[in-house]
Amino acid sequence: MITLKNIIALFIALYSKHVLAQTFDDTLLNSLQNTFKADTLSYNKLDLSAFKNSQIEILSGSSTNQSNSNVTLIKYLGEQNFTTYNDKGNHLIYYNYNDNSYLANSTVTKYIDLLSDQNADISHITSLKPYDSNCFVMTGTGSLNGKDLSRQVLLNLTDLTYTELFDSSISNVNDVQILKDTLYIGGNFTYNGHHAIISYNFSKNSIEPLPFGGFGEDSLVNTISKLDNDTILFAGKFDTLDEPKYLNKTVYYHYQNITVTNETVTSNQSISTNSTDQVQQLIPLNFALWNNNSDSTFKSLDNFMCPESGDKTANWIGSNSGANFKVDFLNNITPSKIRVFMTDTTNGVSQFRLMLLNGGYLNMTYYDPFESELKSCDNMCPLYNNITSSGTYYLNDNITSISFDKNFQDFYFSPNIPMDGLQFQNVEGDSLVGIQLMQSGFYVYANNTLNNPGCSYINMHSQSTLTGSGWVSGVSGSTSYMQVSVESNSERSSASVTYLPQINVIGEYTLNIYTPGCLQDNSCSARGIVNVTLTFEDENGEIKSQSQMIYQDNNEDKYDTIYSGYLYSKPSVEVRYYQPIVIGNTDSLIMVADRLGVTPYNIPNPVNYIEKNTTTNHTTNTTITKHTSVQLPIKGLFEYSVSNFTDGSLNSSMVVGNTSLNYYPQENFVSNGIRNFSLFGSFYNHTLILASANFDGIVLLTLNDSNNIVYENNLGTGGNCTNVLTLSNGIQLLIGNFELNGQKLSTLYYDQEDGTFASLGSQLPETLPSSNFNALYENYGSFIFSFDNSAYFNWTSKQRFENSSDFNLILKSSGFNDNGDTVFFGSIFNSKYTPYVEGSSYAIDENMELTALSLPNDKTSSNVNGFEYYQGIYINESYTGYAINTGNSNSMIFVPENSTYGTPQLAPFSFNDELENLLYDSNNGLLSFTAGNHLYFYNLTQIETIADVTMPSNATNYDVNSMLYFEKDNSMLFCGGMYFNKNGRECNGTCLYGISKGAWYPLEFESEKNTIEGNVTKCLLEDEDLLYVSGNFSYAKKDYNFLSVNMSTGKIVKKFDFDFEIGTVLDFNVDTSLGAVYIKTENHPEVIYYQNYVNESKWLNVTYTENIQSYAILESASSKRDLADNLNVLALGETGKGSVYNNGEWKPYFQLSNADLAGDSENMFFENKDSSNNKVSLTQTPLSDLLRRLEHHQKKHGVVKTGYVVLFGLALSTITISTIALACSVVFYYVHMKKQDRLNESNYKLDKMFEDNLETKMIRNVPPEELMKDLS
Repeated sequence: MITLKNIIALFIALYSKHVLAQTFDDTLLNSLQNTFKADTLSYNKLDLSAFKNSQIEILSGSSTNQSNSNVTLIKYLGEQNFTTYNDKGNHLIYYNYNDNSYLANSTVTKYIDLLSDQNADISHITSLKPYDSNCFVMTGTGSLNGKDLSRQVLLNLTDLTYTELFDSSISNVNDVQILKDTLYIGGNFTYNGHHAIISYNFSKNSIEPLPFGGFGEDSLVNTISKLDNDTILFAGKFDTLDEPKYLNKTVYYHYQNITVTNETVTSNQSISTNSTDQVQQLIPLNFALWNNNSDSTFKSLDNFMCPESGDKTANWIGSNSGANFKVDFLNNITPSKIRVFMTDTTNGVSQFRLMLLNGGYLNMTYYDPFESELKSCDNMCPLYNNITSSGTYYLNDNITSISFDKNFQDFYFSPNIPMDGLQFQNVEGDSLVGIQLMQSGFYVYANNTLNNPGCSYINMHSQSTLTGSGWVSGVSGSTSYMQVSVESNSERSSASVTYLPQINVIGEYTLNIYTPGCLQDNSCSARGIVNVTLTFEDENGEIKSQSQMIYQDNNEDKYDTIYSGYLYSKPSVEVRYYQPIVIGNTDSLIMVADRLGVTPYNIPNPVNYIEKNTTTNHTTNTTITKHTSVQLPIKGLFEYSVSNFTDGSLNSSMVVGNTSLNYYPQENFVSNGIRNFSLFGSFYNHTLILASANFDGIVLLTLNDSNNIVYENNLGTGGNCTNVLTLSNGIQLLIGNFELNGQKLSTLYYDQEDGTFASLGSQLPETLPSSNFNALYENYGSFIFSFDNSAYFNWTSKQRFENSSDFNLILKSSGFNDNGDTVFFGSIFNSKYTPYVEGSSYAIDENMELTALSLPNDKTSSNVNGFEYYQGIYINESYTGYAINTGNSNSMIFVPENSTYGTPQLAPFSFNDELENLLYDSNNGLLSFTAGNHLYFYNLTQIETIADVTMPSNATNYDVNSMLYFEKDNSMLFCGGMYFNKNGRECNGTCLYGISKGAWYPLEFESEKNTIEGNVTKCLLEDEDLLYVSGNFSYAKKDYNFLSVNMSTGKIVKKFDFDFEIGTVLDFNVDTSLGAVYIKTENHPEVIYYQNYVNESKWLNVTYTENIQSYAILESASSKRDLADNLNVLALGETGKGSVYNNGEWKPYFQLSNADLAGDSENMFFENKDSSNNKVSLTQTPLSDLLRRLEHHQKKHGVVKTGYVVLFGLALSTITISTIALACSVVFYYVHMKKQDRLNESNYKLDKMFEDNLETKMIRNVPPEELMKDLS
């Protein structure tokens, strides 16, 4: 029972924790922060003046249907390595969960890595327990800072020292607990001859084996629980101690010396003072309501209720099979057995059944006198009228006996259940002598009438005496309790009740005083305080007494335990009025008295009976108290009281086994046939939960301040339990395989706030690992559970969660103290509660501020059908073009800087594949891009499609990685991994396309030998004629990864050499102002290599925390121009983590969501500036040069090389070709000049495009509803 005292204690504990959280000591936090330099991040100001609006954009649109795109800003306090995911979990991390002073500044917890270089492959911390205010005890395998974790290492956070506590290793540790200055370690191990348990004393700085040694060979300790009164409870699998002498219990009994004339017969026996000769007490049935059906009759109900041994008269007769009678009890009772008295006639009942009033069969156990064994029955139980012997079988620590003789048989109710009545039905036979009901635990009522068993031959039974006048029955005439007015002083001094329980057998008992609740009679203000005095004999026959005060103003019914221990004779319990609760109370004052509860929990074994003696007229009986030794049966549960072993007044048989808790497994598991089991225990605030993987169900026990059981509840769970845990918030969590109401569950928990069991829910897997559960608080109010890192649960929100891009946790062990100091072994990335910007497109300014781009119809969580922007192209200072996914197709939208320049315009083309390699020539308005195997050319000035080209059908690969446009001869260079042969012309890695001619050509410089062939990842122009090429390719029959070549001469300008393996150069950037080049390679995707190619050829590098997906080289606002010291890189990793490299280190900046990562993260950074000088050449004419060389070759040799004649038949003469070529040149010049005249009008044309009838402009038939979205 959870009393008001317990609730107040729980409230004080929770309140203290709340107050502590407000005023925590940050000394340790500040010390570690200074030691490990966990400071706030700062960034250099960047020079983004070259970009439009001085911003660099992030376009993270994807083709998925996710709408939860956002970017999280990391304003971080702590070590840098927490900005990356660590799948090994090899960090030892400190933080304080009460440190929430930085929440207002949108910063996250100060995580501090105490051991950043620790190798997770050689160490594993399995347990972290706080000790004192600044220490943690670590248990595990491997080493830590040179200390062996299997020896238990003490970490002192003040001076950062690591100390081994034990001399040798301890493996297979299941639980670690600290009580005061003692560390207890339990598991499956042997340490210096001690089994399953060992301890360490911090005050003495020494290993301290427990006084009882351990639990014997092959023992196992699963859990260690701290009970009240410096007591430890060990649960596991064991049945003895290393020092078994402590299990020898001294029990006392009466020795009776019987002298008969000159012959003396001596026998040892327990007290025997009524006809039952047993612990169980007879339940009075004279106040019950009896009914028989029409097929039966009571010949004598009084004799039926009180059958005397030897009387064979049939007091009830049923005329046929199925005859029955019912009995309704006065109160709800829990009988332990029924004794059925048989007739010796041939028509006596030989088979019967017992049922509850609702018809449910009662399962019973009986002793078969003919087969000498216990048996069970329910719907057909036998009665034997031919028994010639007698015997008794004891169970439940001798509390219950099952007897038989020639007159009766006992049937034990298994299990004992409360009932309001029962019904008897004969199956065969038709007569009975009578029945008796008995119970192990019984009551002595203040209303003495209820104590009368109603049988005249029973003279010795429990009684009570009321003193003082005016005693009346309780509320509404209830006879269950009595009350008396105590207005006057004389009434107060005389009002009392004395209970005299009938104790038949010496043994261990619990005595409880029951007090009725005051709400039922509205007498709370009238109630007072009573003094309860217990008088009893000790083992030496000396009279002892003890008293305690009990308040009677309880709202509901309650009981108070006044004694738990041995009783050697009948005790006396006096309850006397003491005083009002409030002195001076003028209300009508009363005293109430209900009943005394008597519950046996251990009886010495065996209980012997006096054998028949031959006596004469001169008989002398002398009875004295003697003692003997019995073995305390520990079965997987052992209570260890520290103070008992230090109390010199106690002998070895008195230091253990002094409460009912010690006998519980033997009485309730072993006695019911469960013998091979291993227990788990969880204790919190007087509530103990026991469970096992070896049987179904759990047990909930309520313990009093002396750790005696005062309440028991057995709960079916539809499965077994694999672990039981007590969490810091008082929750008692069970992990296992349960099934309730048809639902399979992996967790149950008991919450003392509402006193109910619940589950974490079906959102967790049906099977959970139980060997590595950990929990921690984080300073935003959440209590986090980890089930061996396979499932995570937020207790605060009652939701399961997964590791994600904004919160990633590996939790191998954890511990925290009351101050909030937390240490855990694993890894964490936590930006979940830092600021975030919703959207899918963002902008970064020169002050490193990140905001969402306000792009037309942008897809967000509130606009799930919006456009996804995934690539951009600079058009001019008025407009920017973006490649978008509309949901059904891919197109482009042209967005003005503001409304002055017009409204956003959607392009009149669409493709199934994403648009890539966007290129725009502002001189002639040519927009080009690739989409799958399409090459598309569109004129933004004329608002018309120039060409929609499909790659040759025989292409084995048509990947295009970059494009360069040569305006003078209207040709496009494609660089990538394409390979095909068109009309005898082979393209391998690079290929020229003549837009006007509609034909493909290989790229050659001065000679057909100077061709670039292979896998080309990128091409870039510098100074019009300098071509940079990266990849894994050959030029002039030699292999390269990266070079620059003069397009006019075909000579290599810079051949970049490497003294390390690089594989393929994936990407590069060139900064001519610094003479610097930056590359990213296949073999080292996490590294950016760079060099000053003007002054040196040595490669320097900067390594990111993960593989780099996209990066941008930025300039600093500082005037300092040194390459190494002034390197500024904005990088995006494969997990969506964005960081800035400046001041020689990586600093976390933002984190993209999983939805953002679904897009093309390789082109996520959009540098919105005019970069056409790197992609468009106004002077180079590679196609014209190629055709000129071919023409010269034809003139010189009189033949035309196969594959280089375009648009003309092979039979045309040279003159014809020349004439037509001249005509084409004239036309081309005229068109070109006309286009130049229109350049000044390009902005106007762009503003006005799509205002005409678009359908007349479209080359391809595209449904208007897919294109003309309403963007207003």
